[in-house]
Amino acid sequence: MTPADLDLARRAVACKGWKWLPGMRAVGQYPGYPVRVHAFGENVRDTDDMEEPEPWGWQQPAPYGDHVYPGPYLPDLTDPATLGCLLALVREAWGSNQCFVRCDPSWFVLCRTPPAQAAKIGHGWSGPFTGATEAEALVAALEAAP
Repeated sequence: MTPADLDLARRAVACKGWKWLPGMRAVGQYPGYPVRVHAFGENVRDTDDMEEPEPWGWQQPAPYGDHVYPGPYLPDLTDPATLGCLLALVREAWGSNQCFVRCDPSWFVLCRTPPAQAAKIGHGWSGPFTGATEAEALVAALEAAP
């Protein structure tokens, strides 16, 4: 991940609506060893071992070892599964399953505004929340969520 990617990831985790979701990919102190969230909270799993059948050690936090790397973790916003989870967080934060992301010609997100808020602003959509990348647009939408 580039320094700009890391800055964007820090913006994402600073949002009120941020939380880790299973399936997200994260990087810690060793960016060459990404991990994948497999449960709510800070539990992470080495992505290289996703096919490994032995679940030992993944249920409890473990010390340094072959499979657990020190945090703090930041989301890998270049990962498709993490982007899908970020869209889910945007929808949850806006209280609407009618948030969508599109590229035309730049990336933007529109969210159907909940009825109570729509009455205040006078229309039913919020946005567009824009960015140079899909991740930037989604983070902008998460930051702007009520």
